[in-house]
Amino acid sequence: MSAIKKHNRRGLALLMVVACILVITVALVKISRESLLIAIETADAVDSVTLRWEQASLQLAATRCATEAFGGQVAAFPTPMGPIRSYELDVTLNNRAYRLLLADESAKLHLQTLARLDEGTSAASLLTTVTAGKLRGRLDSPVNVDSGTIRGWGDVVSIGSGQSRGVRVEDLPVLTTDVTVWGDGKINVDRTPDPLLFEMSRLILPDSESREWIENYRSAIPRKSLTTVLDELTIEEEERRKLRRVLTSQSSCVSAWIIRRGFPDAGHSVSISVRGGASLWETKTTYFDW
Repeated sequence: MSAIKKHNRRGLALLMVVACILVITVALVKISRESLLIAIETADAVDSVTLRWEQASLQLAATRCATEAFGGQVAAFPTPMGPIRSYELDVTLNNRAYRLLLADESAKLHLQTLARLDEGTSAASLLTTVTAGKLRGRLDSPVNVDSGTIRGWGDVVSIGSGQSRGVRVEDLPVLTTDVTVWGDGKINVDRTPDPLLFEMSRLILPDSESREWIENYRSAIPRKSLTTVLDELTIEEEERRKLRRVLTSQSSCVSAWIIRRGFPDAGHSVSISVRGGASLWETKTTYFDW
């Protein structure tokens, strides 16, 4: 009888040991799984922070480059194709590809200035004209230039990624090649191509006089200042004042576009920093993300 009891006790002890092993194993598996999840979440968090600082650093550097590239005066057209008013760069950071677009916003037609000079034309029509029809069929959303202060393109048109109506975020660089909503509303005659200058001027002067002053300004030897060329025009004083209000020989606003390529699920697809005011060197920077 005692032998049987001893055997039962040993069997019970063995079962308890097995049960303890199972409990410990389950606990260890649970701890291991939780540790793995924590490790994955930590890695994702680290990658997210790295990406955020990576893009912030890139944005700061790009804005500074744009300011230095377009902040000075232009002595003459540096290339046979006309003034340089934008740069495109491909950059790779931490195995991530970016395209940088640095642009002189003062070398574009200002949408609100156009609308103010040509009150009889709709903003949507102005955009279609200025962009040479590049947005035809895409600009289905209302265009609003009378909403008070416009901070960015999102205040003018509906913007989204891959949407059927409005403007796709990937089309923004096309939209803004020749037109802007940033800056003080003036256009830098030294960096703006002649066709855009003509479009602006013909809202104030007849076509013949618009062509005349542009040609005189470009071809004068020795070179004449913008003020001198405008003073020499035989036009009404009110027309001269209007030209002076919209023309300048200095840039006061630049933009740096950061377009993410190849990693669609991380961060913003397009980030824009705009620096502009009375002086490029003494003003704040505004940021936009989509």
